[in-house]
Amino acid sequence: MTAPLRRDPAAAPPAPRPLFDPVLASLWGLALLVVVALVCGAAISGWLAGHGLAWPHGLAATFTGWITHPGDPAAGWPADPRPGPAVSVYGCAAALAAVVLVAWMWCWIVFGARRDRARRYPGLARTRQVAGVLDEAGGKAEALRTRPSLAEYRLRDLPAAELVAPLGLNAIDGKPIVLQNKDSVLVIGSTGSGKSWRVAAGKIDTAPGACVVSSTRGDLLAATYLTRAAKGYMAVFDPENVTGWPRRTRWSLIAGCENPDTAARRATALASARPVSSTSDNGAWFTRRATVILRSYLRAAAVSGATLADVAAWASDPRASKQVARILGERDPVWAAAFATATNSGDARTDGNVRSTVEDILDPLSSPTLLAAVDADSADSFDVTRFVTDGAGTLFVISDGGNGSVAPFAAALVNECHYVGYRAAARRPARRLDPPLRMVLDEAMNVAAVPELGKKMTDSGGVGINLWVFVHNINQIRKRLSTTEAADLIGSATARLILPGLLSDHDLKEASNLLGTITDWRASHSEHGLSHSQAERPVLSVDEIRRLRYDEGLLIYRNQPGVLLRLPAYWDGGDGADTTARSIRLCENVTEVAARVEAAAAETERVTTERGRLARRLATIDLDSPEFAGLEGDVEALQAAAALAEAEATAADTELMDALDALDTEVADLSIRSVMSTRRGRKVWP
Repeated sequence: MTAPLRRDPAAAPPAPRPLFDPVLASLWGLALLVVVALVCGAAISGWLAGHGLAWPHGLAATFTGWITHPGDPAAGWPADPRPGPAVSVYGCAAALAAVVLVAWMWCWIVFGARRDRARRYPGLARTRQVAGVLDEAGGKAEALRTRPSLAEYRLRDLPAAELVAPLGLNAIDGKPIVLQNKDSVLVIGSTGSGKSWRVAAGKIDTAPGACVVSSTRGDLLAATYLTRAAKGYMAVFDPENVTGWPRRTRWSLIAGCENPDTAARRATALASARPVSSTSDNGAWFTRRATVILRSYLRAAAVSGATLADVAAWASDPRASKQVARILGERDPVWAAAFATATNSGDARTDGNVRSTVEDILDPLSSPTLLAAVDADSADSFDVTRFVTDGAGTLFVISDGGNGSVAPFAAALVNECHYVGYRAAARRPARRLDPPLRMVLDEAMNVAAVPELGKKMTDSGGVGINLWVFVHNINQIRKRLSTTEAADLIGSATARLILPGLLSDHDLKEASNLLGTITDWRASHSEHGLSHSQAERPVLSVDEIRRLRYDEGLLIYRNQPGVLLRLPAYWDGGDGADTTARSIRLCENVTEVAARVEAAAAETERVTTERGRLARRLATIDLDSPEFAGLEGDVEALQAAAALAEAEATAADTELMDALDALDTEVADLSIRSVMSTRRGRKVWP
């Protein structure tokens, strides 16, 4: 009968007999500890008694005298200075022995646990096996070459986060594991696996330069606001008001589209954000046609001074095509011809399907609130160039990612940030951004499905753009993108981080295959006794990857062995935990008060509208009518209610200003504490 492969080291054949008997070696070690403790205890007791450090002069004479005078070691001491009283001698010796034993026990427990973990997971890397690549010291030294702006600092004075992206602790030996800012990372984890709190939040907090964040919720904004605002400008692009944040940023989709390349780039981003079936060529064809129409609309609007509301009107009215063609024809006949071909193929059904695709993309503009967020004047529009190239600002791009959401416009803004960063790097020393631009694309397939994301992951690291793409599973990528684009994205990441609870059998098998195999022992029982043989097994099985602990992650990096990580969240303590907790508390207070402000404003508008309606009705009724008195009373009651609602709205506005002031004060205090200082004539990091 053959037993299954086991991770237990007991399955291996018996180890060879040790050179020294363990019991005898332990007794010798204990005897040595007693001798050292007695000698050192006697020396210290002499110093405590004021005689001086009673170090023995000749061990043989010292112990001979000690044996003959055990109750008074000083009497048998061969020379001055002598030890103190016997109680002091033996007390000091016992204390020293206890300290040594405790230290030995601590080392035995800690290093024994690490050894046991390494035995349980053979094939996974200890930090020394990835030294110079994923360890903190080696990572910092490698990264410093890409940051010429930090040449005046000493390496040991620079925090790891300024040079690399701290990821977590190696679960086997407890040492820090980091990634380079030139790496592109694909994070795979289901809902509740820790993507936001154990990975994304830390990457936002520690971004050394500008940071772009996409998300479907406001938790990352609340958790990182204080830290990021203390570093630089904060912008929240949240047209749907998902977060409830009162200071929201507007961005003009049209500004700059006089340039054909800009119009084409933004149109491509809008169209690419629309899901395309990976098994259908028709969807891709319609998307390409829709892209031509969208770019034509954007350029025509930019050169004619039209607004995005006009663009939405053009899309819903087939007769407007002539106006767009005329505008384009005056500036660029080639574009006008392409637009005419895209809108009039000769097949009414095909043209209708293309127009339907364009209308779906622009459908969010039917909401005045959403339209206002992306139809800003140039003066009020978010300045992407300044944001990317100046300082360490943060842009949060928020959308619920559902049908009818502004996700296509969110993707266009994210894509614009990447493009501006990529172009700016070409004009910088070493052709890279310094500090790097970090893009944390949480819910990437729902909010930030930018075009050619796989290519961006391949090219961005070399120019100083650090991409982190978060998805629920690989199948989400394949369903969201075309077959080619999905394959490019999956294969382009230099690092893949797998979080616990993954339920996709395909993803689990792929991860297990990437980790490789190791040779393990198989125990066999037969009538002749127990025998052992070797067999290959996966480094981690599918089930072991699925059942990772809630605070663990599995890193697969380039050609390195897999690394099992501990991924701490802010509530686990550590640097920045208090700041994160304060940030969440203050931001939640702001959003709660902002919600009351909106509710008070809505109530004021409702009461005022109703009062106006009744007042108009009252003006049409005869003064002697019985209905007049009743309506007059209702109008007076509504007038009083309107006054009360206005007072509540004013109070809520004041409370909101106080909440924002408290947040700004906390940001200012944190910023002051983060200012660089000077020590011994050399710049050091705070």
